[in-house]
Amino acid sequence: MSQRNDLVPVSPDEGAVKLAAGAQAGRGGSAATSERLSSPSTTGDEVWLLSAIESDGADAEAIVRTLKSDLTGARLDDAGAVMKQTFRKLNTNLYQQGMGSNTASAVALVAKGKYATIASSGDGQAYLMRAGRLNQVTRAAATPTPLKSGKGKPAPSTNESGPVRLGAQEKLDARQPAIFELTLLPEDRVLLCTGDVARTFDEASLIAQLAIGDIEQSLAVLDGGAAAVATVAAARERQPVLVGEPAKTSFAPIIAAVVVVLLVIAAFILYSYVL
Repeated sequence: MSQRNDLVPVSPDEGAVKLAAGAQAGRGGSAATSERLSSPSTTGDEVWLLSAIESDGADAEAIVRTLKSDLTGARLDDAGAVMKQTFRKLNTNLYQQGMGSNTASAVALVAKGKYATIASSGDGQAYLMRAGRLNQVTRAAATPTPLKSGKGKPAPSTNESGPVRLGAQEKLDARQPAIFELTLLPEDRVLLCTGDVARTFDEASLIAQLAIGDIEQSLAVLDGGAAAVATVAAARERQPVLVGEPAKTSFAPIIAAVVVVLLVIAAFILYSYVL
């Protein structure tokens, strides 16, 4: 029986961030998503899923649905392990459906507050733009070296050279999917895209497109490829410090005190004269 969590989320801390994101599906059966997920977290942090999928015989939308299903409600204390498990399940499913003929390149990001984890198999790429500089987070992993047979000779391999795609082999190598960790800062921009987008645009072009303030406009100029873009902002707005006018000095209390002293002195003199 699942337990209901009745804890009230706390307000975000000073360093917390929030995301705004968008995605476009691309051409040729590709798919992308940018979606805020429900989370059992009580810290008030938002949980987001971004992905870009490029398929070759595989159902890209089904891959997106699996990512959403596995990550929705998941505890993300070790997001890398959760992502790796999900990608391995996807690989098994695709391989069983086509015995290596149904493949897909997938790059996905799950962000819990300011902590983001990226998983990648294939030639999809993830970029981080920070302070006007573009950083390529992912690096395409080459096909693993074939294991040796019992006689010390390399075992036959049907893998083609290049990045390992989901569903291309029965089991993923221990290094797959590649996992990357990020700490997001306000004013960061993140781009996940398929390999065709990464090959079409150079660094200067990507910077120019990510610098566009509107997410939809940034996506529109990515030549129709599957992509997801997110912008990062501070979760709490800094309250401006109001500088008031200098306090005006009031002399009324001093005058009143002097008057009282004078009255006392006058009364004392009058009393002495009468006596």
